[in-house]
Amino acid sequence: MRTKCTWKRWAPGLGMLLGLLGLWTPATARAGSPAELGQGIEAYENFEYAEALELLQAASRQPDLSRPDQVRILLYLGLVQFTMGERGLAEQAFEAALRMDRKLQLPADTSPKIAEAFEAVRARLPLEPKAKPEVGPKPGPTGPDDKPRPGPVAAAPAPEPAGRVWTWVLAGLGGAALAAGGTCGYLASASQQEFKDATWAADAMEAKAEAEDRALAANVLYGLGGAALVTALVLFFVELDDPPADGEGAPAPGLVPAPGGAALRW
Repeated sequence: MRTKCTWKRWAPGLGMLLGLLGLWTPATARAGSPAELGQGIEAYENFEYAEALELLQAASRQPDLSRPDQVRILLYLGLVQFTMGERGLAEQAFEAALRMDRKLQLPADTSPKIAEAFEAVRARLPLEPKAKPEVGPKPGPTGPDDKPRPGPVAAAPAPEPAGRVWTWVLAGLGGAALAAGGTCGYLASASQQEFKDATWAADAMEAKAEAEDRALAANVLYGLGGAALVTALVLFFVELDDPPADGEGAPAPGLVPAPGGAALRW
C-alpha cells in the first residue's frame, strides 16, 4: 500500500521546526563571539586597518565578553595600531592581552618587526608567582581510639670531628716557607756567581749586596719554616681528634693530668 506524501500533510511539522530554529538561532548568536570581532579580524587581514580598528573597538564595548574574546580583541587592536604607526598604544594593548594570557602567540603571518615588539613586551612583564607548597605536619598513624600515635623521633646528626686543623695549617705554612727559602737561596747563589764574574768594582759590590740580602732572607725563611713544621709535628700528637661531648664547649688550652706528670691540651 502506497502512502501519498502531500505538502499539506507535512506543513504543520515543518512550520513547528522552523519556529524552533527561529528561537534557537538568535540565542546561539548571542552566546558566541561578537560579530564585530570576526569582521575586524577579516578587515585587518584585508589591509583595511581603519575599518578594522572601528570594528574591534565596537567589539570591545560589547557586554559579557568571554576572556578568550577579550584577549583576541586586545591582540588584534595591538596589531592594527602597530601597523598604523601607534606603537605606544599597540604595546599597551599587547601588555593587557599578555597579562590575561602569558602563553599568547601571534598569528603565523605576523611581520618580524611586530613579533619583536610583542616579545619585548612579554619580556618586560614580571614573572608569575609560583604556588607555594603547603607546609604542615603530616598526620601520623592513628590508634584504635583514633588518636594520633607519636611517630619515631629522628636522631640528631652526629657532629663532625674537629680534626687536626692547626696541625695542617702550620704544616702548610712551614712547607711554603721552606719553598720560599729555597728560592731565595738559589737567587743568592746566582748573585754570588755574578759577584765573582763581575768586571767592574761597582757591579761586583752590587752583586755582593744582593747575594747577602737574599742569603739572609733564605735563612729567615728556613728558620720560620722549620719552626712551623716542628710545631705542626707537636700538634699532630696533642691536638684533639674527637669532638667534645654533648653539652660541652670546645676544650680550652691547658694542662691536664697524665700518667707520670701532666700534658698540654689544645
